[in-house]
Amino acid sequence: MKNTTQWIPTKILSTRNGYVINSDFVSKSSLIIATLQVESYIPLIKRHAKGGLLDCGCMKVPFYEVYHDIVSEIYCIDITPNEHLDLVADLNEPLPLESDSFDTILFTDVLQYITKPDQLFFEFSRLLRPGGKLILTIPFLYNIHDAPSDLQRFTEFALRKKCEEANMKVIELDIYGGLPDVFFDLLNKSKFSGPVFIKFFNWVRKTKKYQRLRELNDRKFPLGYNLVAEKI
Repeated sequence: MKNTTQWIPTKILSTRNGYVINSDFVSKSSLIIATLQVESYIPLIKRHAKGGLLDCGCMKVPFYEVYHDIVSEIYCIDITPNEHLDLVADLNEPLPLESDSFDTILFTDVLQYITKPDQLFFEFSRLLRPGGKLILTIPFLYNIHDAPSDLQRFTEFALRKKCEEANMKVIELDIYGGLPDVFFDLLNKSKFSGPVFIKFFNWVRKTKKYQRLRELNDRKFPLGYNLVAEKI
């Protein structure tokens, strides 16, 4: 990663009480999904990131503060140039990087924009060392965004199949959010959006009834997926 001393937080902020969403960077309409993502992404990265890490499609490297002290090397790649990237490249094309180069690949909320997902999974497998891990996250029941670049959604079954076809074994595939979260996220994108609504959401989602409703329906109505796959 280039210019680490110039890095500043974007999507998330580190506080004494843990990581929180940076409301100056994340739009009001995205606060609910962003909150749920951060709560599930941080422990996922902490558990699995190690060694040489490729942050793929990373933009301004929002998770740098999360993993920088648990990996030995950081390499950043995206299609839009910025001061932190080691390589500017199109993820829809073969990547000009050596095989067996990384222990970890972090790929957060980018797969929905990829025109050649099968090719990219094979590229991830090629770039990982044996035993290396892909950490991938993606929304599912979420509104179309960044049109016309938002191309597709993948079920947990499709994600698992693509990993297996690319010689990677899925070792973790979890859901974040469920039916009530999808409902509140949609409301937050309407006239209900605002700080009072967010406070209500943060209160009600801690209730037993809310959590029970989520557990009953999360496999059918996931807001998104978190996946970890290991190169065989």
